[in-house]
Amino acid sequence: MNKFQSYPDKAIFKKQVIGLLAGATTVKASDPSQLLISFFDRQVKLSREGKRTVMKGKRAGMRYRENTIRSYEGSRTLLQEYVEHRKLKRLNFDNVTMDFYHDLRDYMFTDRIFSLNYFGKVIKHIKLFMGEAKELGWHANEIYKSKAFIKVEEETDAVYNDIEQLEAIHSVDLTGHPGLKNARDLYLLGAWSGLRFQDYSVLADKARVHGDFIHIETEKQGFSLQFLYCRSPVKSWKTTVGKMEPTFIQSR
Repeated sequence: MNKFQSYPDKAIFKKQVIGLLAGATTVKASDPSQLLISFFDRQVKLSREGKRTVMKGKRAGMRYRENTIRSYEGSRTLLQEYVEHRKLKRLNFDNVTMDFYHDLRDYMFTDRIFSLNYFGKVIKHIKLFMGEAKELGWHANEIYKSKAFIKVEEETDAVYNDIEQLEAIHSVDLTGHPGLKNARDLYLLGAWSGLRFQDYSVLADKARVHGDFIHIETEKQGFSLQFLYCRSPVKSWKTTVGKMEPTFIQSR
């Protein structure tokens, strides 16, 4: 087992050993195991099965969260679209060069009009899986470690509603529109609690309600939070027969 807490694929490992014994220094680039996108698929599968676990931090040794896995899948899809758009035959580990880095950046900014932060996330995942594949002995390419092969990011504008706007949103009569009413109520819940969408949208499954307090472990950071509803029109939730029933409470 390697430091990424996973075993190499038996068939691939056998082929690599036989090749090395025969004098080969690397696996042929035409080998499907050398496709970066295939490696994304492999690591996603291992993550969902719990065979690939978090390596550091407070959650070391624990399974990856579903949102993290879906983020990997988003980067994988983007790379597949890039390959098809550029009419490439394949994207091997050895194809991850500085030319690739700049061309991917041009594709994401010029052809797809994506944000700098999204590009940075894709690069982050490429660097992560290139490192894991190298640890497994699947390639010897180290270009991804270059200081120029960087994950870039920029500050984003914080868009917000003030208290008057939130109360105006709350006062809109959405009788007869249950879908819109639920969307509005969820938005207000997130605005007043400060929780991310990925957290407040799953309160029914993950939150523990004790009186006026809601306790939840955040998805992204893994922090345990508790907060008190103390303003109107804050929405509180109480557990009833396995469902989350919304009610409004007044200011204290």
